Formats: sequence, structure tokens, C-alpha cells
Amino acid sequence: PSLSIAPAQPAKDACMPSSFRVALVGTGRVGYQFSFSDVPDNHAEAIVANPRTDLVAGVNRSREKLDAFGERFGIAALFHDMGQMLRDVKPDICIIATHPELHAQMVSECAAAATVKAIICEKPMALSLAECDVMIDACKRHDVLLQVNHNRRWHAEWQLAHKLIQEGAIGDLNHIYCYMDGCKPHPSWRCENEGPLLHDYTHYFDLMDLYAGEVEWMCGTAQQRMRPWAVEDFASAMIGFTSGVTGLI
Repeated sequence: PSLSIAPAQPAKDACMPSSFRVALVGTGRVGYQFSFSDVPDNHAEAIVANPRTDLVAGVNRSREKLDAFGERFGIAALFHDMGQMLRDVKPDICIIATHPELHAQMVSECAAAATVKAIICEKPMALSLAECDVMIDACKRHDVLLQVNHNRRWHAEWQLAHKLIQEGAIGDLNHIYCYMDGCKPHPSWRCENEGPLLHDYTHYFDLMDLYAGEVEWMCGTAQQRMRPWAVEDFASAMIGFTSGVTGLI
């Protein structure tokens, strides 16, 4: 599926407001606790830092996480139920920062809400192509912009590399090699549903798409070698792109 799905016509309301009301669904680590630099690098801080967005609501199943989020950002509109939030708050934008097995249902429900114009969904987009299709179809049907948060393609260093390649300043791109190691996943929910390929490697797949374009063929393997997970702990693949570039992960 595409990184973003832009509607053919302006989303729902051709007259865009000067600022947008944003609801954060998932007030956990990626929602607002993730912080490794001196610039906003989690969803809530990015919303607050943008002069055109107002953080208006939070949704989480955990009362403790909701209360901590509300206190940190001064948000009173805190909900356990996303549907109730959509009815009461009527946001312009929804950010889905929840476990990936919830993405298809949540994106579809947000897209159907009358006021929602755009949805930002955390990666991985979903756990299957069928679920991705459900999300894309829902957003197309309701004329809503869907963006998957593969944020690394927007980093300055990756954008500079792309610009240099496009300009031919460093020659032609022939091959892309990507390597990642570590010990993820560790939470029980991730060990059951979301292995390293989905949790982290989606960033590399997205960057390969940025640099090399559409995939023409792929062959690979995913294995369990050392850890008792329900998902892979080792994977490798060769990829061929329609541009003629090849890739190895």
C-alpha cells in the first residue's frame, strides 16, 4: 500500500481551517513519552509545537496513562472509548498510536466520522495486506487523507541523499544494502503479533521505496533461530525494483 492516500478531491471540506483540532489515540510511549532529542519526536509534542494544530483529546484503555497524559499537556478531554471521543470532541485529525492489530478497525472508524479530514497512523500500517486494503478503502470512501508514520524519509539526511541521487550528483543508484540488529520485540503483545520486520524494518522498506521505487520481485526468508517468539528473530531478502535497482536486507 502507498505511504499516503490523497483523495481526488479536497478532503470533506474544501475550505481548510487556519488550525486543526487533533486527537491522539494511544497515549503511551510513541504517543508522548518517546523522546531522544531536543526537537519534538513524539506525536503529542509535535502537535503542540505546530502553530496550526491544537491537541484537544486523548484516548487510552489505561486510566493511569490517560491521567499522566492529561496532566502533562493540560488536556481534560480524556476517553477510554474512541467512538465516544469522536462524537464528543469532533476532531479534524486523528493520530492512531496504538498496537498494530487495532489499526484497521480504528482507522476505519475515524474515517467514517463526519469531521475527520486526515488520519496519521503509526507504523506498521497493519498486520496483513487485507487489513491495509480495509484502511485504504475506508479512507477513499470517506474522502480522508491517510498517512502512515514512516517518518525517517522526512529526516534531513535521508532527504539530502535522495536529492543528490535525483540530481545525479553522486552517480546512479545501483544497489541498496540495509542491515539492522538488536533484540526486539520484547513486550508479550509484540512477540505474538509484530516481529522485527514489522516493528523496525518498515522504515527501511519505506526508504527503499523512496530511493528505488516500486518493487518488481522479492525472495526471502524469516526464521526463529534463538528466541521463543511467535514471530521471526531473523530475516533476509533480495529485492528487485522496476527501476533496475536491487536491494538486500
